[in-house]
Amino acid sequence: MKAHLALGLALAQALALAACTVPKQAVPVTGSRSDGTVEMAVEWGAFQTPQINWEQARMEAAAKCQVWGYKNAEAFGAERRQCVMMTPDGICATWRATVNFQCITDKPPAPL
Repeated sequence: MKAHLALGLALAQALALAACTVPKQAVPVTGSRSDGTVEMAVEWGAFQTPQINWEQARMEAAAKCQVWGYKNAEAFGAERRQCVMMTPDGICATWRATVNFQCITDKPPAPL
């Protein structure tokens, strides 16, 4: 009985550690200079809870836009989340969140 209790406690602790909140930084995954768009994305594992700073992502998108001759970037549309890798038994092993940013020339960015 003690062995089962110890095993159950160890398993619960392992799951609690595995399901931790982790800071994630978005990276550019696609972009178009002619359209003035940059798509930023983050990926995380099944037992993680991502902490995503989309304002930091906007600043990185704005830097890319500035290289292309634009002044800034603002998010358009909502954050999209999708499963990008499923296990054989149908559990999502890897998630991805994306936000599109529009390069702009004449006004400050709208808050996220």
